[in-house]
Amino acid sequence: MRSLAKTLIALAVLAPVALGGITPAQAQPVGGAAVLLPPPPPPGQGGPRPGLAETETKTPAACVPQPASGDLHAAKSTYLGAAHYQNSDVWYHRDQNTITAATTTISNNWFGGFHATPIVVVSDSCGEVLGKAYPGSPFWASGKFEGNGSRTDNWGSASAGFKYAFSSDIQKMAARIDVQSVWTPKPRWGAILDCVAKAVLADPATTVTVVGFLGQVGKCI
Repeated sequence: MRSLAKTLIALAVLAPVALGGITPAQAQPVGGAAVLLPPPPPPGQGGPRPGLAETETKTPAACVPQPASGDLHAAKSTYLGAAHYQNSDVWYHRDQNTITAATTTISNNWFGGFHATPIVVVSDSCGEVLGKAYPGSPFWASGKFEGNGSRTDNWGSASAGFKYAFSSDIQKMAARIDVQSVWTPKPRWGAILDCVAKAVLADPATTVTVVGFLGQVGKCI
C-alpha cells in the first residue's frame, strides 16, 4: 500500500508537468512540497523582447527632396474681411525660372476700397522654401459706388519693381507653389513689405517652411 501511495503522488505531480508544458526544473520545492511555476510566455507576448528596452523609440526617416519637372500652378481666393477679396492665379515657369501671375482685387462694399498684396512661395517636395516673390506695389480696388469694385492686375518677373529671392537649385527641385494675400493699407504698405522682405531674406531659419513663412507674414500685418 505504501508503494502504491507513492506512485499515485508521483503521478499527481508529473501529470501537470506533462500536460501543462511545465518542466521538472520549474517545479520548485517550498517547505518540502513541490510548487509548479507557470511556463514563460511565448516569444513576442507578455513582456519586453530579449535585448530591447520595454519601450522602443524609432526615429522617423528624414525627408529627402526629390527633383521635379514641369511648370507649377496655384490659384487661390483670399478673404481679407469686410467683404474684401483678392484672387490670384500664379505660374512658375521652370525653363525660364520666372513667375507670371494675374491678381483680381474685389471690394463688395458700396464705399471703401482697400489695398492688398499677393505673396508667392515656391517649395520642394519636403516643404522647404526655395523661392519667394511679390509685386513691387500692392493692388487695390475701390468701392462699387466709387468705381467698379473690382480690378485685375497682371504681374510677374518682367513687371516693374518685382521682388523675389530664389535659391540656386529652384529650377531642379521646385515641386509646389502657393500664394497668399495680405492686407497692405496704403499708408503702411511700404513698412509691411519691408517687414516681409526681412523675413524672407534675413531670417531663413524662421521662413524655411511654407507654414513658417506665412506665419511670419502674418506678424508683419
